[in-house]
Formats: sequence, structure tokens, C-alpha cells
Amino acid sequence: MNHKQMASEILKKVGGSKNIVHLGHCATRLRFTLADENKPDVEALKKVPGVLSVVKGAQFQVIVGNQVIEVYDEMLKLGNFGGENRSATEAVQDKQEKSKKKVGAVILDFLVGVFQPLIPAMAGAGILKSLLLLLSCQASLI
Repeated sequence: MNHKQMASEILKKVGGSKNIVHLGHCATRLRFTLADENKPDVEALKKVPGVLSVVKGAQFQVIVGNQVIEVYDEMLKLGNFGGENRSATEAVQDKQEKSKKKVGAVILDFLVGVFQPLIPAMAGAGILKSLLLLLSCQASLI
């Protein structure tokens, strides 16, 4: 299955582009903020070729592995998820749907948005610190 077909199948199974308020991705997952969290067909999503798993929590996540960027790009071509081309009524509806979200989900979305760009830098700093520690221990043994 190519990326376009996979994106199309995922889009259908999560309830269509009208059900997606926001779409994002991380290293291996498509991350959805949904208008109606009961619309996605989780079992059908798990059967889509290329989908490794589905996680339903504060954010709805579809795990697709290393091909996430390609699938994400195809999904952006298929639907307008909070883009500039939305009509005024759709924008008002989205705003109302966002206001209906639970407070915990809003806080979690904010925290994920703030800290997600920092994760690679923190991981790199941890690796560098470990290497420096190993080298300093090695130097003290000599």
C-alpha cells in the first residue's frame, strides 16, 4: 500500500477531515485532536496495512513507524486541518469544539507543544554528558 492510500484509509477510519481539529506527528506517530472522540473505528484502523498500533488517550495517535512524514504529508494534501482555506463558519465551529475539550486535554496539548521541540536537544545533551563522564573516568584510571 502506498502512502496516499494509507493516508486515505486512516482519514476515513478516524471519521473524516471534519472530525480532525488538529493533525500533527512525532517520530513514529500521527497525532490527532478530534472533534468527536467516539467516531474513530480503532479496530479497522489497526487492520490498515502499515498501521502498527493505535493509542487512544488525551490525544488520538496512530503509530505508523518511520514512514510517518510521508503519510502525514499525504494527509495534509487530502484534508484541510485548521488551514487558511477554511470558511468562517468552519472556523467558528472549530473554536466551539475546542472550547468543549476537557481541561486536562488542553493542558496536555499545551505541554506537548512546548516540550516536543526540546526532546532532541535534551537527548543529545544526555548522551554528551554520558560520554564526558565516561571519558573523565577513563582519564582518572590512567
